[in-house]
Amino acid sequence: MKALLKSSIVCMLITVFTLSASAQQRERRAIEPEKFATEQTEVMTKDLDLNEEQQVKVKAIYKEYAEELKALRDANNTDREAARAKMTAANEKKDKAIKEVLTPEQIKKLEALEKAKREARTKRQGQGERPARRN
Repeated sequence: MKALLKSSIVCMLITVFTLSASAQQRERRAIEPEKFATEQTEVMTKDLDLNEEQQVKVKAIYKEYAEELKALRDANNTDREAARAKMTAANEKKDKAIKEVLTPEQIKKLEALEKAKREARTKRQGQGERPARRN
């Protein structure tokens, strides 16, 4: 009887720790829109040499985009295909808005960077590796 009680307690503890770790993982993935916008703007500023006016506009675009994604995640949609379609639409809207802020030279550079990222991802996937997750 004592052995049964001990194993039940151990199983409950394992369950509690597992659920806690899972919740922390989801929390890490759900980055705040302001932080996301700031980080993405810094990366684009470094990669594309954005001026101050462009930085302000790009940050606003990324913040709006992150808020849309957060709302979609929080909605807890059971229809995964519909949620995916909404996320794709939000991404396309963001990309279009960003290109409207950039100069033609910056757009060319951005497209080249995106192409290089896609090729690297394809190469990794072709070799059986998982693509790196964005934090």
